[in-house]
Amino acid sequence: MKEHTDSMPPITASKWAEVMRQQVQSEPEPAPEGLRAASVLVPVVMDEQSPKLILTKRTAHLPDHAGQVCFPGGKINAGESVRQSIGKTKTVFPKSFLRLI
Repeated sequence: MKEHTDSMPPITASKWAEVMRQQVQSEPEPAPEGLRAASVLVPVVMDEQSPKLILTKRTAHLPDHAGQVCFPGGKINAGESVRQSIGKTKTVFPKSFLRLI
């Protein structure tokens, strides 16, 4: 998405949600053989001018991807939907603050 300029009107939260609904698969294809399915939460905070993404940093003691900057999320367990998996994701935001699109 383009950076906001004075000649571009700010994007609204509802317009941002509409764009994301059109671009994101709610239920992805099954993971290829040898790989595992995962889901991520893409936290978007709207301010007066444009959407802002929130990323996390993995702790340094993890066995995989230690110290990397990432979206919060993780493995999708067997029989779980993407929404159920995302619902388990730990964030600093209360669940009532989040709106899944």
